[in-house]
Amino acid sequence: MFDKKEYFKSKFQDLTSSKLTYSDIEFEECEFSKCVFIETKFKKCKFIDCKFSNCTISACRFTDSTFLNPKFTNSKLMGIDWTKLARSSEWKFKECTLEYCNFKLMKLPGIVIVRSEIKDVDFTEADLSRAELNNSNLEKSKFFKTNLEKASFVNATNYSINAQHNKISKAKFSLPEALTLLSGLDIKIEK
Repeated sequence: MFDKKEYFKSKFQDLTSSKLTYSDIEFEECEFSKCVFIETKFKKCKFIDCKFSNCTISACRFTDSTFLNPKFTNSKLMGIDWTKLARSSEWKFKECTLEYCNFKLMKLPGIVIVRSEIKDVDFTEADLSRAELNNSNLEKSKFFKTNLEKASFVNATNYSINAQHNKISKAKFSLPEALTLLSGLDIKIEK
């Protein structure tokens, strides 16, 4: 499928890749539309300023790969361990589904995940300072020793964030969901 080592401003549409392995390929300013990658392995690949729209990326491995300024729109990303990346920066997800993904210990300041379903995602000890998670459903996602300083959870739902075990200084939350921040304080709230 990818027979060259470098792609610049290339457009890929309706590609399907299952259980294939790609190594040492650089994609710069490429667009992936309606592509499906299932159990595909990318080793030492670079994705620089790439856009993914209406894609499905499931159980893929990105070993020692790089994602710089990726933009995902209306895409499904499931069962991906992003911690295997060599480098990453400036992530943007809009109207996406992220399920069973691992961002543990990653530095993701300013990450944007808006109007998305973020389910069973592990953000343990990650740096999500200045993150935008507005209007997203964070059902069963894990925050522990996570840096959420100046992050925005405006109109976000179903999050479980213990204020004692995470850095939440100057983060933004909306009522009534913000009341869940009190759950770890062993107090009772009455009407």
